[in-house]
Amino acid sequence: MTDRARVLRHDDDRLQSVIPGKFEFKHLHGQGCSVALYKMRSAADIPTQLNCHEEEVTVMLSGECRLRIDGEDIVLRAGDTILIPAFKEHLGEFLTDEVVLVSVFVPRRDEFGPEGDQAPKLSFLGD
Repeated sequence: MTDRARVLRHDDDRLQSVIPGKFEFKHLHGQGCSVALYKMRSAADIPTQLNCHEEEVTVMLSGECRLRIDGEDIVLRAGDTILIPAFKEHLGEFLTDEVVLVSVFVPRRDEFGPEGDQAPKLSFLGD
């Protein structure tokens, strides 16, 4: 962690390949939060599972997805922002071929690992 400002850019060629050709990711850690950029292509082919953690704010930059939270389906489109309360199990289903979103997590998600060029373990992808 550093005390200098950093920027996540969706067109950054340093995005980490999590699933080659389908899923790129980059994250930053602050003292009390983490910010993650997700860029997914052929999103319907990306496996997901329920995940549960502390608070999350997600902003859809492009594409559409459906979140299931507490049995309720919520469709998010480009420009939408959602606050997911702490410890609410949620599952995403992508409705378009490409989805780009930014999520902010409080507190920070140390399981993402250090900032850098290695893809982190992402709980919603399974083991």
